[in-house]
Amino acid sequence: MSDNSDIIHDEYSDKKRYKFLAIFLIFLCCLGIYGTFLGFIEEYGILKQIHEKAIYIGHRSFAIGAFWVVPFLIVSCYLLYLRLVNKLTIQVQMWLVKTAGFGLVAWFLTCSVYGFWLDSHLRINGYTHCYWYDSPARGSPTIWVESERFCQKRASNTRIELFNYFDQQDALNRKPTDKELNAEIKNIVENSIFYKYQNDLL
Repeated sequence: MSDNSDIIHDEYSDKKRYKFLAIFLIFLCCLGIYGTFLGFIEEYGILKQIHEKAIYIGHRSFAIGAFWVVPFLIVSCYLLYLRLVNKLTIQVQMWLVKTAGFGLVAWFLTCSVYGFWLDSHLRINGYTHCYWYDSPARGSPTIWVESERFCQKRASNTRIELFNYFDQQDALNRKPTDKELNAEIKNIVENSIFYKYQNDLL
């Protein structure tokens, strides 16, 4: 009798554990879908920035095709759940492989075509790629500026502060003059930790 009770108790505990794992997997899947949705909306908003002649634009070509990852996330979570409850079949594994393959190919093609088109669209609208503002960190956006005068090598280490200034100017619907830009960059650079370290001001 005791053995039967233990077995029933173990089965109940396993079901409860699997239930929590399933909820956690669904949460991760929803989080992934939400992240890809935000990336897509952010990238789509670039078209509005180009129309409004924003001072700078940062874009990630890979973000526009992120929605192709959603089916892969869903199938992966479902496969992992089936593995946890010992109901995984060869057919389900094949679905995962097919979904992953299709998603990767579609993602690559979407990002390639979109990246080529958007770069051309930016150039047509007078934007210039500012290499000084690009970050070596993976996943960082490629920065384009409305005029070459906004691409300043001396501000490459303080680009975040400079972008905040550009955002403020865009909000006011104005472009800073060369004098204003030089004064702001001088102020940002001289108050940066890089400048103070190089000049022993720390």
